[in-house]
Amino acid sequence: SKTIVAGAGLQYEPVNIPDARFNAFVNRAGQPGWFPGPGDLSKLPVGEQVFADVDYRLSDFSTSPVPTVFMLKGSGSEVEDTEIRGIETRGAADAIFFLHTFNPSGSIDGWQRQYKEAARRGRKLPKPPTVFQYVIHYADGGQAVVPIVWQTGVGSWRSNAPAALPEAAIAWTAPLSGDEQAVVYSMQWNNSRPDVAIESIDIVTSPDGPKWGAPAVLAITTAKSISSANPPAPNKIRRKTQ
Repeated sequence: SKTIVAGAGLQYEPVNIPDARFNAFVNRAGQPGWFPGPGDLSKLPVGEQVFADVDYRLSDFSTSPVPTVFMLKGSGSEVEDTEIRGIETRGAADAIFFLHTFNPSGSIDGWQRQYKEAARRGRKLPKPPTVFQYVIHYADGGQAVVPIVWQTGVGSWRSNAPAALPEAAIAWTAPLSGDEQAVVYSMQWNNSRPDVAIESIDIVTSPDGPKWGAPAVLAITTAKSISSANPPAPNKIRRKTQ
């Protein structure tokens, strides 16, 4: 019954993810070893940052010699993993925010052509694909599956006109070649069981497998609604990043 709005009455808890848990590099010797170039996300600010009014903590991949992003198998990805299990969290949450982006495959191009053709002919529009999923594990043994739907919860990491999606805000953009921009999204998921502690989060491939492309997950943050009867300690000055 709560209304959860990023930046409004929320206390954030960025998930502390050790570098050893990540499985891919964001930038390797100036080349986009994780997504096809030209360009990469090497200009993305790291450390403690605020994106789309949400506090995130990003590993410092500009200096770290270890992998600093989660990826799954798919178009442009160098990893073979189809699932990342057991990203540990702490306590209950009213919402979870995911900082992620996606490299689409030719299958996405095919779906988009079908969509445009159906729209042109006035036919029933094809359902957008679920391109990957998060699985939330609760302390009582329950779980919730969070489907990430194309152009709803995530879009392409390269765009000529970045725009907010129904379930995700634009977190960060930077110029690439020509008119293209690199794009990272901040997606909000509202927890229907806010009184039960969350133990861990999994990242798993689409029910159709990696045919749609490859996701990159850079950070995760949990959030609780702030009770007027129990206000938090004053926050540090928040930095606005673009």
